[in-house]
Amino acid sequence: MLAQNNAIQKLELNQQILMRNVGIGALASVVLISLLVYSRIQSKRRFEKREYDRKKEELEQARLMQLSLLPQKPFQENGITIVGKMQTATEVGGDYFDYFKLDDHRVLIAFGDATGHGTTAGMIVTVTKVVIVNNLKQIRESNNLLPMVNAINEALIQTLAARGKGMSLQLAILDTAAQTVSITSCGMPYPLVYHSELKTFHVMELRQPPLGFLKQTLAKVHSIPFTSAHTLILVSDGILERFNAQKEEYGLDRLLLHFQNTLQSGNMSLAGLLKNTFEQNDLFANGIANHDDMTALCLRVST
Repeated sequence: MLAQNNAIQKLELNQQILMRNVGIGALASVVLISLLVYSRIQSKRRFEKREYDRKKEELEQARLMQLSLLPQKPFQENGITIVGKMQTATEVGGDYFDYFKLDDHRVLIAFGDATGHGTTAGMIVTVTKVVIVNNLKQIRESNNLLPMVNAINEALIQTLAARGKGMSLQLAILDTAAQTVSITSCGMPYPLVYHSELKTFHVMELRQPPLGFLKQTLAKVHSIPFTSAHTLILVSDGILERFNAQKEEYGLDRLLLHFQNTLQSGNMSLAGLLKNTFEQNDLFANGIANHDDMTALCLRVST
């Protein structure tokens, strides 16, 4: 009996040891699996962070490239003042403004918005600027905007394989000798002209499709008187289509009212006018970020 009891106790002890070893083994397996899962999760997070940093750097480089295509300072020559301002969105957009001296009394103004965002929009702007630069000699000699418009349209169609991509663009020639501005507007918000003596705005309701979509453009050139009493204002849709927390759109009416009140209040500089305009737009949005580039350009001549 004693030997039998010892055998039973020994068997029970062995079973306990076995169960303990099984438990330790199971716990070790759980710990090992947990470590492997944690390691994989950490590895995935490191990979995702590297990808995020890479894409962020690419977007930043694209944003810097976009800004490098713009003039680095206002145009101020022969009584002509042109000032542009851009407030970029969180990602790279495709707004573009530029000005080119044709001679002592003529300046070419370009103001546009490429469809989409990111590097694609930047490429569209690049193609547009290259065509403009390559056609400056022609426009100096002919004083005609339409060949340049057609050249940009053809270049975009031949360059862009993706459908639904193009460039909304305004081109204008200020001629201080003739006291006129000749302008064509393809898919952009209406140009605005303020008359300081009459204290009125003229909204140029130009409706023409963007470039890069149709083989033949429908562009037309409109010429208007332009003297020291006039101010030309061009804006991108990022300003007009900005929303506040109540889902209200800023819109053309608010913009015109702001310009009317600001321009009537005194002889504000063009740089001050644009700065004030962007500040008012930010106040309207009340903390809601702009999800599209906001760009504006003003033109004025002095006697």
